[in-house]
Amino acid sequence: MSRSINPKSKLFAELNERASELWGSVRAKKASRNIKEAADHIYKVNNANIDSSEPPLFHPPLRDTNPKS
Repeated sequence: MSRSINPKSKLFAELNERASELWGSVRAKKASRNIKEAADHIYKVNNANIDSSEPPLFHPPLRDTNPKS
C-alpha cells in the first residue's frame, strides 16, 4: 500500500532537504520554522486563482529604463 503525502508537506520536505544540503542539518533544523513559513507562502502562491490579465499586487509597476527623449 503506497502512502500519499500532501503537496504542502512534500514542498516542506523538499525545502528542508535542500536547506540541509546547503547549510547542514543543525542550521536547517534551527531554520525549520522559517522554512515551513516559506513553504506555506509558496504553496499559496502556486495555488492562487488569478486572472491572467490581473497583475500581481506585490509586483512594482514596470518602468521604462530607456525613456524616449
